[in-house]
Amino acid sequence: MICPDIEELLALQRQAKVLQFASNSKTKSKLAGNYASVFRGRGMEFDEVRQYVAGDDVRNIDWRVTARTNIPHLKVFKEERERSVIICVDASAHMQFGTRGTFKAVQAARAVALLGWGAAHNNDKVGGLVVGNVKNGMKFYKPSNSRHAFFQMLKLLSEEDTYKTTKTDNSRLDDAVKAMVKTVTTGSLIFIIADFNHIGSEFEKNLSALSRKCKVVLLPVCDPADGNIEALGSLVFINDEQDKVILDTSNAKGRRAYLASWQNWQKLFSDITVKFNVPVIWLYTNQDVYECLVAGLNKMKASKVRG
Repeated sequence: MICPDIEELLALQRQAKVLQFASNSKTKSKLAGNYASVFRGRGMEFDEVRQYVAGDDVRNIDWRVTARTNIPHLKVFKEERERSVIICVDASAHMQFGTRGTFKAVQAARAVALLGWGAAHNNDKVGGLVVGNVKNGMKFYKPSNSRHAFFQMLKLLSEEDTYKTTKTDNSRLDDAVKAMVKTVTTGSLIFIIADFNHIGSEFEKNLSALSRKCKVVLLPVCDPADGNIEALGSLVFINDEQDKVILDTSNAKGRRAYLASWQNWQKLFSDITVKFNVPVIWLYTNQDVYECLVAGLNKMKASKVRG
C-alpha cells in the first residue's frame, strides 16, 4: 500500500472505541488505563507558575510573580476534563518509503486515526496539522468537538497528491512546530508523527518553546532499512524529477557508514527529547500500530511513576 486507505482509516474508529484512551469507564483495553494515567484533560486546579511564552492566554498571567521578578509569568492549571488534542503528521514525499510491512506514510496515518478517533470518543476537542503538498506547505484543522474536520484530515492523508515532492520538504516540519507555538491553546496535548529524518536547525528551538506551552509527544516512524541495508547488489532510486541515484549495497564499508549515520541521528534525537523532557513513542513500518502505542504508553507510565 503506497498511500493510506480512507476506508481503513475510518474503520479504525471502531477499534478506537475499544481503546477508550482516557475514558472514565472500565474497559479491557491495555491502552485505557495507561493513557489516562499519562495524560490529563483541561481543568481549573492550580498546578504551577512558569514564564510566559508568546501565544499564552494573557488572562492567566500571575501579576504578583510578574511584578516581583519583572518577567511575565503564567499560572498553569492541572488538566482534568476536556482538552484540545492536536495531531501533527508529516505527509511529505519522503514518508512514502518502506521496505517491510508498509510505507511510513501509511503507518503514520493509521496512528493519526487511532489517536484522533480515541480522543473524539473521549469527548476531547480534536484538531490536526498536515505537513505536505498543500497550500503554504501545511493544512491546519482547528480543534473541535465535531468529527467533520478530522474526517477531512484523514481524507487529505489518503490522497496521493498530498505526498508529492516539493522544494521545501526539508524544512516544513520545523515550520509546523513553529506555527503550533503561535496558534495552539496552552495546555493542549500535541502528538507529532514523522520520521524526523528531515528536521532542520530550528527544530530544537521550536520544540523547546512548544513543550513549555503544551504537552508534546513525538512519534518517530521508522523502517528497518533506515539503519540497516542488506547486501542486495546495486539498487537504483528515482525521484519525481527522474533524478537517479545508484546505491551499491554490496559495499560493506558503505553499509557500516550508513548504520553509523543512523546511530548518530538516533543519539541527536534522543538528546533533544531528553533535554526538553519530551516523551517518545516509536512506530515501525513492520509492526502493529496499536501494539506500538501500547508499548510506548507503558514506558511513559513507568517513567512517570519513577519520577
